[in-house]
Amino acid sequence: MAPPGNETVAQNACGLSGRAHHCFATAVHLVHLPTNELLMYHGEQDQRVWRIGSDPSQIDWRPMLLPVTVPSGGDRVPDLFCSGHVQLADGSVFVASGNFTGRPSGGGLLQTFRFDPFADREDACTYGWQGAPDAAGIYRTACPSLTHDRWYPTLTMLGDGRVLISGGWSKVAAGSQPLSDGPVARTRLLELYDPSVGPCGTITPLDHPQARFPLDDFPIYPLMFLLPNGDVLYAGSEDVSREELRDGRVLATGPAPQDFRWRSKVFASGVSGGSAVMYAPGKVLKTGGPRVEGNAVFMEAVADAEVLDLSAVGPSDAAYDQLAPDAFTPVAPMNRPRHFHTLTALPDGRVLATGGNRYGNGDPVGDRQESPNAACTYQGEPIGERPCDQGCPSLCTDYGGYYYAWSTGDDRCSMLPSDLRCSLIERVACNSDAECEAALPGATCESGRCRRPCTVEGEPCGMISPAASCTLGGELDPGTCPYANNACYATRTAEIWDPQSCTWTELGAQELPRMYHSTALLLPDGRVLSTGGGHRGFVADQPYTEFFEPAYAADPGAPRPDYGFGTDPGDMAAGPPRLAYGGTLRVYVTGDVPVERAALMRLGSVTHGFDMGQLRAPVEVTPVPGEPGAYDVHGPTGVPLAGGGPQAQAPPGYYMLFLLSDQGEPSHARYVWVGPEGGAP
Repeated sequence: MAPPGNETVAQNACGLSGRAHHCFATAVHLVHLPTNELLMYHGEQDQRVWRIGSDPSQIDWRPMLLPVTVPSGGDRVPDLFCSGHVQLADGSVFVASGNFTGRPSGGGLLQTFRFDPFADREDACTYGWQGAPDAAGIYRTACPSLTHDRWYPTLTMLGDGRVLISGGWSKVAAGSQPLSDGPVARTRLLELYDPSVGPCGTITPLDHPQARFPLDDFPIYPLMFLLPNGDVLYAGSEDVSREELRDGRVLATGPAPQDFRWRSKVFASGVSGGSAVMYAPGKVLKTGGPRVEGNAVFMEAVADAEVLDLSAVGPSDAAYDQLAPDAFTPVAPMNRPRHFHTLTALPDGRVLATGGNRYGNGDPVGDRQESPNAACTYQGEPIGERPCDQGCPSLCTDYGGYYYAWSTGDDRCSMLPSDLRCSLIERVACNSDAECEAALPGATCESGRCRRPCTVEGEPCGMISPAASCTLGGELDPGTCPYANNACYATRTAEIWDPQSCTWTELGAQELPRMYHSTALLLPDGRVLSTGGGHRGFVADQPYTEFFEPAYAADPGAPRPDYGFGTDPGDMAAGPPRLAYGGTLRVYVTGDVPVERAALMRLGSVTHGFDMGQLRAPVEVTPVPGEPGAYDVHGPTGVPLAGGGPQAQAPPGYYMLFLLSDQGEPSHARYVWVGPEGGAP
């Protein structure tokens, strides 16, 4: 396998050339669409669709007006923030739940939604979202409701196209009503979504005792993976609260709801799991997360890494019981501690780790003397030690520009004003007033940073007054500046893990911190897009996008394969071609670049450090005798599911097909639909 290079950030997608739409949004949620587009949203009714390779100014804003009634005293509009999502076999995006208050105490939403990237785009307000506006102009989904509301759920595509819904904070689980005052609990109930029934599918609760998570606390956003035998692996969570929640457990699946049950096998783990990825069928890498000892969770992140290989196990209790060892296997740790980072599978089988932070996450530390939120320095002096009477350095920034799309008569696309607040420490670099004006209208370049006056609680922003800095939010220690984001603890240096050598190689540093709520996913050209971060308290929003260009071949000048689906390189089939399970798809490679292997990469669907959609399925590719440049790509076979259903190795849906040269260089991928013979996308 080719050694990784040190190519790092290639582009800042927003730049300083203008205030593109993307620069208003923070990509807390990021989904790769089969239309060569990205769906990104952070909630507050703000969804964006960005065509891959286009200028950010061409991003479309696609609001969704939720039909949830805001009860008296509600402090936020219900939205899709911190929902779960995954791409279905037909290319649509299934979204489950969301939030009301932005806090665990608020629980989640009962609604589910579907976004169709192939839909008619004439109506900017409703394009893509299944359903229709009612007489009052509020958009109503046609999709079924959940049994348990869920804030921070995980969605896992099964081998037959159904979706397992797990985890999340829930009012119903605690015995109270959604969107109301009352207790909240982490739900142990699993639910099963079947998109093939009715206009928008059906949801069935798996409410028998054997299907409920075995422990009394099912973590939010659990790390869940479809195994080649059709089972689902729970591999921990970014939010474990005690040691035993790090351990791996296996859920048996089947055609009927009663077939779902947790097996008794437990795989001991020593890593809490800031992120995890299935880098090959049945092989999971788990890295980082907070340090956990007993029932104590610490602010420090760890660099530990471990793997679990379940690639050859059969779907029976006896097959699991015979496994040795019965634990995750430690591998070389990352070069840097990380929590809230993202692991992205590359087409050559390696894994890219981006972002994260080594300490804290925008929260006070309690009894500790230092605050990770105020530990950076300003003019050589620690922010946390700067007296109030000296003021605090700041920049007036649009903290998300949360464009609340809400009904005002017939104008369903109206927006409320954005929220300008003071951003500490993370400031926009500049060389001229013109650059600042483009990045933030009204801002000027002062000492290499853009600044613009605004008000926070009646005080000018730029140097916050002593009164504001000591009282903002009522959470600050007297005599110190407000908590800033902990960007000084951001892990900016990316690194690549090679499963052949089990080693990590560092790349260069990202320009911007990618901490909590950051996202990353693989693009068809082999680059990895890294974006998001922030959207939490005083953790500054990062609406800018950066790209990593991993070096795939040892020779930086090695040519990449180029292929099409016809004898003419420009002859593309109408729409993505189909690759049936066990079938073949003929491709034509131009030039003299020999092709050695191929991989199907399922389109990503990432949030909170975990890609619920990505899956790498290596497939065989063979030259066609007598046809120079022609190759047959063989569809995945894997192990049939119980009842003779589709293959679990590659669930039905859209994938990127990468061909790799003998030097390890990947082609520019093309979209293909993978599924059973005769199946319809």
